[in-house]
Amino acid sequence: MKDDFSENMLIDYLAWKKCNDFFTMYEYIPLKFSLEQVLICSTLFCPRIDRVGNFLFLKDSRQLESIKTMIDNNCNSKSIESFVNHVFLSGIFPIDAEDKEQENLEKAQLKILGKRIEYSWNLYFKDKFPDKKIKVEFYKDKYDEYCITFYQDIDDFQYDKEELEEYFLKCKS
Repeated sequence: MKDDFSENMLIDYLAWKKCNDFFTMYEYIPLKFSLEQVLICSTLFCPRIDRVGNFLFLKDSRQLESIKTMIDNNCNSKSIESFVNHVFLSGIFPIDAEDKEQENLEKAQLKILGKRIEYSWNLYFKDKFPDKKIKVEFYKDKYDEYCITFYQDIDDFQYDKEELEEYFLKCKS
């Protein structure tokens, strides 16, 4: 994995480090984040997965509302998984820059984060589901937003529409 990460991108961390040359990220983390916050963020790298029939879905998907239309339109299994597991990274971390330089920095940070999530998901899925061929995609959508998704890279499989509808109804409640 090519990683363009540089400490120079971490302005707040560098301000702390400037006060103490021996200051590390491991000391920075507990100053800024609680254990609960770090555990929640860790789901970005080790996602919680629901198995529904042959499908694998992100437990915390925000795409559940539109699934009924996909089921009604007889979409194939790859399309359904890819759509349901689609995450807009800028939806989690919106770009909130005051100037162009800050905006460019935040976009570069988001790109690095996306690459790291992609790398982590590939390792995670190989470990958790060694029998499945799972494709992870990190990309920019047509609106120039960073996105990540995954789906099983296999020929279309049959699925029970009622089972899917039941699952998504349960998720809404």
